[in-house]
Amino acid sequence: MSIDLVRIDDRFIHGLVAVGWVRAIRCTQIIVANDRVAANEMQKKLMKLATPEGIEAFILPIKEVAESIKQGKFESEVTMLLVGNPNDVLRLVQEGVKIKHINVGVMKFTPDRKQIFPSISMNEKEIEIFRQLSTQYGIEIEVRTHPDASKVDLFDHIFNV
Repeated sequence: MSIDLVRIDDRFIHGLVAVGWVRAIRCTQIIVANDRVAANEMQKKLMKLATPEGIEAFILPIKEVAESIKQGKFESEVTMLLVGNPNDVLRLVQEGVKIKHINVGVMKFTPDRKQIFPSISMNEKEIEIFRQLSTQYGIEIEVRTHPDASKVDLFDHIFNV
C-alpha cells in the first residue's frame, strides 16, 4: 500500500488540504473514503473543483476504497486518504486496509461532542474507536491541523479535558 497520509477531516477536500497537505507530502492523488459523500453528486463535484490541478481525486464508498487499496490500485502514486471520522478508519481497517498512522485534523463541534482541541471535538463513542484503533490495531494517532504544526499525541489530550 502506498498511502502517504491518512487524515481525518470532516471537511474533506478544502483549501488547507488542497494547498498545505498536498504540497507537504507532494501527493499526486487524493482518495475520499466516505459513504455519505460518495453518494452525494453535488458534494463530489464541489470537492473535485477544490482539488488542485494535476491531482486526481477519487471520492468513493468505504468498501470500494478498501477493495481498491487491497488490489494495489493506488500504489503507483503518492496518495492522501481523507476520511470524515474515526469510524471510517475503523471500517477500512476491518476491511483489511493496513494503516500505521492517522492524522486528526478537523472534527467539528456538535452538541453531542466535547471539544478536545480548537478544531477537534469528539464524543465517547469516537474516543473509544480511537482507543480501539490504537490498542487493537497498533495505529499511531496524532493531532496536527496543518503541515507545519508540531505533532501531538491524541491521547495526551483526551484525558486532560
